[in-house]
Amino acid sequence: MNYLIRNGNIEVYGYVIMPNHVHLIWKAIKLNGKEKPHHSFLKYTSHSFKKYMVQFDVVELENYYNNTSDRKFNFWQRDPLAVKIFTEKIAFEKLNYIHKNPCQEKWILSLVPEDYTYSSAKFYSTGKIEDSLILVTDIREVF
Repeated sequence: MNYLIRNGNIEVYGYVIMPNHVHLIWKAIKLNGKEKPHHSFLKYTSHSFKKYMVQFDVVELENYYNNTSDRKFNFWQRDPLAVKIFTEKIAFEKLNYIHKNPCQEKWILSLVPEDYTYSSAKFYSTGKIEDSLILVTDIREVF
């Protein structure tokens, strides 16, 4: 993801990486070669997941076996829910929702959003870029 950001393909305004899913608020800016940025992201991460599992957890890899005409493994949901954000109100509702995700009773990965490592919440509370794994563009600068 940081490659796509540094290359000017996307801007990421918020994220949370959960144990079995990811929430992103991002904007595609330009193609990555001939691919749309989200296709590059999905392809790169899928190859990375597979490479890791072949090396360290081949039994878990079998849970992702798919063998469709275009792939043998499927790591990502085929039609992920994408919501277009047109207003400042919706942008901040979505940002707050994803930041609170690790604190939900179902997960309890953190007591407060800012303490969860795999999230942009700490960036938004401190304003420091180094407080984020992914290079985040402050959504407040957009509105």
